[in-house]
Amino acid sequence: MRWTTALATATLVTASSALVASAADAVRSTPSRAKLTADVNRDGRLTAADDAGRASWSQARGAIFLPNLDDDGRRCRVDPADLEKAGRAVDDKLAACHDAADERINGPRDAADLAPLKIDALRNLSAAATGTMTIRSGNVWDFAGVPTPRPAGRLLYRDLRGPDVGVVQELAKAASPQLDDLLNMGGNIEMLPPYAGYPHGRIVYGSGERRPDPGFITMVTSQGYQPPIVYDVSWLMIGHADETTHVVRADNARGWTLAVADPRLAMRLLHDVQRRGGGSQRLFADTNSPSKPTVDEIVANGAADNETAARHIDDQLKILLTATGLRPDELVRLPVLFDRVPGAELYKALTPGLVNGLSLTDRHFAAPDPHGPKLNGRDLFRHTAERALARNGVRIHWVENFFWSHLGGGEVHCATNALRDTYSTTPWWKGA
Repeated sequence: MRWTTALATATLVTASSALVASAADAVRSTPSRAKLTADVNRDGRLTAADDAGRASWSQARGAIFLPNLDDDGRRCRVDPADLEKAGRAVDDKLAACHDAADERINGPRDAADLAPLKIDALRNLSAAATGTMTIRSGNVWDFAGVPTPRPAGRLLYRDLRGPDVGVVQELAKAASPQLDDLLNMGGNIEMLPPYAGYPHGRIVYGSGERRPDPGFITMVTSQGYQPPIVYDVSWLMIGHADETTHVVRADNARGWTLAVADPRLAMRLLHDVQRRGGGSQRLFADTNSPSKPTVDEIVANGAADNETAARHIDDQLKILLTATGLRPDELVRLPVLFDRVPGAELYKALTPGLVNGLSLTDRHFAAPDPHGPKLNGRDLFRHTAERALARNGVRIHWVENFFWSHLGGGEVHCATNALRDTYSTTPWWKGA
């Protein structure tokens, strides 16, 4: 299994890291450990002041090292054919080119990336001596972002890697019976904004009987700053966290809440249409969908499947509400019908998943057009969603994605990549 992630982050090297010097021809009197001086006080210089407190890490002290995996000189080339070729050799070639791949300084921007380090001279140590820096697995990694599916992830090498943006790929050594590539896609790695006790927010991802790549999950959990919230998505055909919830602004203490896919609400709306004589209406009537069921057909045949989906979402919400302290009455419920996949106990969104959209800003939300039933001449699903989000000060902008995304199992959020401004935020090492 393969992960490719655009990385603009810092790696921590604490005093527990060891630099061990060794040489076959070094004399016995040579010390076995060299003294490494780093910019512990973060003033950009190496002085005696860096020796104080070097054995412990704090928000104010501790050397920070940027993984030098970017391409400041834009010398790494990606041939168009590389994006289409099969096999791991292409991935290895793409990953092999970055500023840390050679021992040269590739221009002034590359020089600026280098951390100041000094090793005190050791007497009688020959030029053949080598040093090894060892970093224990644990709380040594910071944030990693923009996880994407493979092989489309190769586009990161062409489109994202550049000044201050590096690319890291995680390649599992062997397949696992429970590992599902669908759960590795970006829609299954979500974020909650900061709230009490979690100044950097929290990662949210789905797992269950089907699981995402363990190497990537180890990386995001080991950072220690954004303890993940995990809930079951193995009942979904695609299996992504973004299929059922989305963070939206709110006038509460946190400043945010969750929009939630609600099959029960969707069924109630269909019953309303049916009672008012609209049972013969066809959903998706104005699309090229190969299936256009009537309201009557869904009410008659879809009640059990939608109740099952609703109960699964209830289980997800129990975990999320407990973890965040959100109240049920703070949730924004949006109508989404679900459908069971023939021959399997897996479910997918029958109507375009309204929560599976993209927050353009905190007050503007791009959502997939649901093509729902009409009541009094207007799409009832659209109208219900607009009113629900308007109460939170959010305006919906409708996006047509039925044919090119929804029928393939995705929505607006799945088919877009948003590049967020992370430079204006408080540095993670300074806390909230």
